[in-house]
Amino acid sequence: MVLLVGNVSAFEWNELNDKLTYSNDDLKVSWENWWGLGETIGTVELKSHKSVEEVLKFGFGKEEVVMYYDLDFLELYENGLGKVYLTDKRTNKEIQKEYSFVYWTNETYEKNIYEIQCSKAVNGTDVCENVFLGKENSTREVWKPYNSRDIQKGKIRIGLKTYINKDDFIDGVWTIAGRKISKHALWSASDGMLSYYKFDDNTTNTFVLDSADSNDGTATTNTDNLAVTGKINSAFDFNGSTYVSSTHDFTSDIKGGDFTMSLWINQSSLGLDQRLFYQVHDTPNRGLYVTTDTVNSDEIQVALFGSSGSETHVTTSLNMVAKNWYNIVVKRTDGFLSIHVNDNLEYNASTTVGSFLNIGNARNWFFATSRDIGGFFDGIMDEVGIWNESKNASKLYNNGDGCFFGFESCIESSISIILNSPINNFNSSNATINTNGTIISLSPENITNVSLIVDSIYIETNSSGINNTDYLFTTILSEGDHNWTYEVCDNSSSCLNATTRNITIDTIFPQINITFPTEIIDFHEINTNLSVNWTVEDLNLDTCILEYEGVNRTVICLDNQTQINITNSINRTIIFYVNDTVGNSNSSTRTWDYKIFQNSLTYSTQTIEGSTEEFILNITLGSGFGISTATLIYNGTNNIGSFSTSGANEIITETIIAPSVTVDTNLSFFWSILLGDSSLINTTTNNQTVSFIGLDNCSVNSNLIFNYTIKDEGNQTNLINTTVDLNIDLFDSSRTNEILDFSYQYLETNPVQVCLNIPLLSSTNYSLGSVVKYTSLGYVVEYYNIVQFVLANSTVPQNINLYDLSSADSTDFKIIFRDDNFIPVENALIYIDRQYIPENNIFKTVELPKTDSNGETVGHFVRNDIVYNMRVVKDLEVLGNFENIIAFCQDITIENCQIILDAVSSIENTFDYNDQVGLIFEDPTFDNNTNIVSFSFLTPDGIPKEIRMEVTRNDIFGNLSLCNQTLTSSSGTLSCTVPGAIDETILNVDVFVNNVTAVKGYVSISSSTFGNLGYIVWFIFSLALMLMLGDDKTRLLISLIISYVGAVALSLSDGTIIGHASTGVWIIIVTMVGIWKLNKDNPQ
Repeated sequence: MVLLVGNVSAFEWNELNDKLTYSNDDLKVSWENWWGLGETIGTVELKSHKSVEEVLKFGFGKEEVVMYYDLDFLELYENGLGKVYLTDKRTNKEIQKEYSFVYWTNETYEKNIYEIQCSKAVNGTDVCENVFLGKENSTREVWKPYNSRDIQKGKIRIGLKTYINKDDFIDGVWTIAGRKISKHALWSASDGMLSYYKFDDNTTNTFVLDSADSNDGTATTNTDNLAVTGKINSAFDFNGSTYVSSTHDFTSDIKGGDFTMSLWINQSSLGLDQRLFYQVHDTPNRGLYVTTDTVNSDEIQVALFGSSGSETHVTTSLNMVAKNWYNIVVKRTDGFLSIHVNDNLEYNASTTVGSFLNIGNARNWFFATSRDIGGFFDGIMDEVGIWNESKNASKLYNNGDGCFFGFESCIESSISIILNSPINNFNSSNATINTNGTIISLSPENITNVSLIVDSIYIETNSSGINNTDYLFTTILSEGDHNWTYEVCDNSSSCLNATTRNITIDTIFPQINITFPTEIIDFHEINTNLSVNWTVEDLNLDTCILEYEGVNRTVICLDNQTQINITNSINRTIIFYVNDTVGNSNSSTRTWDYKIFQNSLTYSTQTIEGSTEEFILNITLGSGFGISTATLIYNGTNNIGSFSTSGANEIITETIIAPSVTVDTNLSFFWSILLGDSSLINTTTNNQTVSFIGLDNCSVNSNLIFNYTIKDEGNQTNLINTTVDLNIDLFDSSRTNEILDFSYQYLETNPVQVCLNIPLLSSTNYSLGSVVKYTSLGYVVEYYNIVQFVLANSTVPQNINLYDLSSADSTDFKIIFRDDNFIPVENALIYIDRQYIPENNIFKTVELPKTDSNGETVGHFVRNDIVYNMRVVKDLEVLGNFENIIAFCQDITIENCQIILDAVSSIENTFDYNDQVGLIFEDPTFDNNTNIVSFSFLTPDGIPKEIRMEVTRNDIFGNLSLCNQTLTSSSGTLSCTVPGAIDETILNVDVFVNNVTAVKGYVSISSSTFGNLGYIVWFIFSLALMLMLGDDKTRLLISLIISYVGAVALSLSDGTIIGHASTGVWIIIVTMVGIWKLNKDNPQ
């Protein structure tokens, strides 16, 4: 320290010898020796003040550099720093006060290095803490003691450091190079406050008072429009378009030093990028602003623009809520930027942006908006304070009451405490806790001790008194919740406590109990959810994870249940993980087996009454289990199923007939399986929709099954004035259950139609019987019967022609049929086929009656003129075949007309049955006398079918189509006349039913009257000729021609000599070519 020390002789000499020249508004002084006749010795320029009239304000209770000069001397000037004269401006009397000289220089210091280290908990979440890694060297500019009176050669900045008392208002006059600097500088004591806006204004003008200085602001509207009840007294309610501005340059006041900005806000609604403070000069940008974050509206962002660059700092876990008061304190302390909210340190990091001093275009200071008049704040703002030093956030928060202007208890201590770690609300699984706090004092010699306080108990005290360093303590805490803080005391016995932080110690692992699934599960179905139930216990539960099939899913711990989807019977293990908030973790594994696992259930979800339905259950049995019985319980009825093994699976099947219903009905069913261990296990209940089936005349229903057309039997034209009585009986495919009985009379309707109410399913078959009674005006009554017709999706609709004979042409004949034992046959269908000569002699079914119990029925015939074929069929068997019948009446006068048929007199024909197309037929035949190929058929159920016959020749002479005949009928005969020139060959006969190949046959053509004996005679005759003429090849070929002509002439063989298809022509041609080949090279 220096107390009134100076060199009088030097002062007197220099005052007589040197000349002082003032410039730059008296801030700069030049020394010239010999009263200006000599050279310039050096210059001194006041840099601490903007002008010689400016009064710098400093917080009292600590030492400050109150003024400083930049000196630039050509040579070393010994003892150039003389006495500093201090005057109390309140009394204008000189005072004595300790002071010292300091100079501005760089120093290297150790900087603490921290790192956020995270570890993965079992559940995959991050557990993080701020870990002290060590120290590193860094460089900073500081004031250091200047322990010399000499002014060094060159440039140097020298300052005056002294203690600031509460009532200081002092003028300082330096003596440099023996001369007093008459243009001097002032400073006064303050708390570092630059401005304070209470926002208590409530007037009919826009004036906003600065209670600490004259930096008053201006509102965009009269303040009585903004005034509302605030945190302390009144406040301003900004509506998202109003704001306050001031022309004062606060950021240049702050420069690169410490600062504090504090305010209270209560947001109407959270919003992104809502500006609170804003002053950023431009070209270049210099200054700072505070705003709600641009990404998360519940966080705070601070942007800095300085001489060394720009930075953005954002809180990450603040989570503000609208309509709540928050005290936001932003400050820079010795190169660290901190953000405190409601006395909680939300952010703390080093900053190197440098000075905010404006060197470009000056911009106003704004509250609630930006320099571009955007980013408006929506909410209440109160008690805004700005300091050019670091203040204590706890004092400003004042336990939530706020620190209003002029309140003595809010005056800040010169000591700053920054708690580095652990963070607030820290959870630890380790009972050993290391605490770290940085202690900074503006008066280093004041620190006497630092104490760790846990749960209001002093645990340990460090009395080293070291300033600007980290104080570390280690303590062991018990299980549970605790709070801790640091207390710092100075040599005046004044102590300051940091904000209290909370910590939880949890060293106990969470407990898990999986209650379901158990080790054995009776039944489960593929692709359905399985319940997982558990209980977990821990005081600080955090996360629970269930692993199944290698996939983790997070569950809510206290829900105690979730569902997993089971896709196979193989994966039967789960792992349950749990961890608490401090990182303790535990896990439990459960493996189970199924008694029955359902792999699939095959059935039709929708069917029709009477339909045959198959149910197939595919299951996997657990190890050691076997099936005793399997029962399908369908609509309350037990149906015993059959089961077989297929690989690792059991296949259980059962077939039922869907029951009759009166309306569409959902019927439930399930399988009940008795295992070898006597456990009875039921599968999941399912529903099958059984639809009601109904018939009508197509007036309502639209799914056509029958279309009957009544025609004149003679000319085959449609009739009018018809009457049709129709009856249909519908059974299931096994004819066990009758489903419906439909009857209807059609009057003057032709054709008549029958429709179903629903489409037939592709898998549904029925057995249908029908009788049609039909007539027309002037026509007889006839019957057409259908038996055991397979009604299916593929067999409908059916188009049936009903032939009715006119009364004038018809004669009623009683038809009587007896079997081989001459016993009447009941319910036999009598197919009456009429010959139609103009249609290639085909026979069509014109009537299809059925015999009664006496084996009798009535048929309607044209007497004496028309040829008929009649066939008798019952149960798919042809009982009799009667051809070329002409109806002769024994006694027409008494109408005693009968046709007696018996199996004994039936033509011996072998009939085959093709069940794929539903056709009874006899193999194609050829009549050598008439050259006609015939094919006779009938349908056993009486349903007409389209029958097409193709006759072709395919031999060495080529392919030749001879005829193609089609007939649609329930019974009949197709005929094809073969040209007479076709001989000695085999003809292919192909028959198609509804375009599906049903018969592939052949017939042989032969005209020999001698039969096989003729071929023997022909052979002997040919051999004799060859022996007689065989000595010459030409004569041998001629003998072949003679042999063939002789055989045909003598009728030893079938064939002709001439004609385009005759064998003789081709033999002559081949023989002549052979003779030419033999003799073409012989000389003539």
